[in-house]
Amino acid sequence: MFGCFQCGVEVATTLVYEEEFHFVIEWKEAMLFAAIKRLQDNGASFFVLDLRDNLGGLVQAGIETAKLFLTEGETVAYTVGRDPHYVNNIAAETAPLISAPVIVLVNNSTASASEIVATALHDNCKAVLVGERTFGKGLIQSVFELHDGSGLVVTVGKYVTPNHMDINGNGIEPDFHNFPAWNEPRFHPHLTVTIPEFRPEGADDLIGLPIDSQTQS
Repeated sequence: MFGCFQCGVEVATTLVYEEEFHFVIEWKEAMLFAAIKRLQDNGASFFVLDLRDNLGGLVQAGIETAKLFLTEGETVAYTVGRDPHYVNNIAAETAPLISAPVIVLVNNSTASASEIVATALHDNCKAVLVGERTFGKGLIQSVFELHDGSGLVVTVGKYVTPNHMDINGNGIEPDFHNFPAWNEPRFHPHLTVTIPEFRPEGADDLIGLPIDSQTQS
């Protein structure tokens, strides 16, 4: 019934810790890595990742966040360009930082890079999703600078989930609309991590797609 977390883990103590990460201009992977490692050292065994009202932004930030939870070789997302036969697999390259059970909180304002994180963890059986259907933004956009200093935002591709689901305009349906009962030990949260929006200075970066004459036209 509970998918990846069916085996569960019995715990003797309860540790609830909430940590906020403030990525003002540049996403700091080292900050997230250090904070999670510190909390693990303090005994955190279960994680709740809160992506509610996280509107997305820099796609690379979402990808690097997802990789912290994935095993080497597991897919974060696929990108598809103008040619539907060209599909790029974005995968984790190292062992996961986190192997404990994870619950990801989502709502209808969870979008873009945040949806990359949510689907990467869910489709690779690392987490269950709890909350509301997400926004559904799966487009990849790039900014082209014009001669007068202005910029032109162009959609150059889209991403699909590790299970090859196109979420653009559809969103992601969570596994649960409410938290499971807290007396179920496999779902007892031992850590809450709130990650603010992956907000760039501009549109989403182009990830995994070549900018050629086709994508620029």
